Amino acid sequence: MQATSVFLAEPSNAKLLTGEKKRIGNSFVMFLIALIFILAAVVAGYFLYTRYSQHQALLTEGKQTRGIVTDGFEETSRNFYVIESKRYRIEYRYTIAGQTYTGGQDIDGALYEELFLQSPVTIVFLPSNPGVSELGGEFADDTEYRNALLILGSLTLVALLAAAGFLFRDVRNRRLSSQGQILNGTLLSAAGQYYRRTLNVTFRYEFRSPLGTTITGSRTVKRNDLKKAPVPVSGTPIKVLYVNDKLHRIL
Repeated sequence: MQATSVFLAEPSNAKLLTGEKKRIGNSFVMFLIALIFILAAVVAGYFLYTRYSQHQALLTEGKQTRGIVTDGFEETSRNFYVIESKRYRIEYRYTIAGQTYTGGQDIDGALYEELFLQSPVTIVFLPSNPGVSELGGEFADDTEYRNALLILGSLTLVALLAAAGFLFRDVRNRRLSSQGQILNGTLLSAAGQYYRRTLNVTFRYEFRSPLGTTITGSRTVKRNDLKKAPVPVSGTPIKVLYVNDKLHRIL
């Protein structure tokens, strides 16, 4: 069967059928994207470690002084337009050895209600770096610290998982390219869905393995070229790249 007589879910795979291309995917692109996520994880991890180290240093080495509240605000936001959350923040000023420093901190709503402009507060600072500070004493509040650890920790984890995902996809692509054999198959269905003006089409397919087992699979592909073209019908001939019953892909 010629390449032109079958439907290709990913037209870029046409050269596989003619022998002009030896593999699917692009290892360089996959590695580059994974590297970007790894760098993002390193940056987020650095800020996570820095924030943790500063907080611990303030707890163990910090000195107390008095300061005053210079500003504050309450902010309401909605996540996913449903979940409402509030943020409470104050700004403060304090003086060490004749040098004036400023700082700011997100705090709990209950503490926020107790503070006003010019309210005196206890400040904990690092003697080696007086510009590093947070509320202390009876005003100690770890709201911002906990939120920072949660956000930075989540960013680090998500970036690492994303990097691992792209590297795993590249490993699969390499294996499909080096070990896969091209088999005949049949399209079961093609269903499109728009997302941000992009047409994503999910192709369900069926084929028989070399051992005679009937196997089904699916793959979703961006196909903006099908916006004004007829969607392939059930029964349309397709080609499948097959390694084993668990690893296969419609071409």
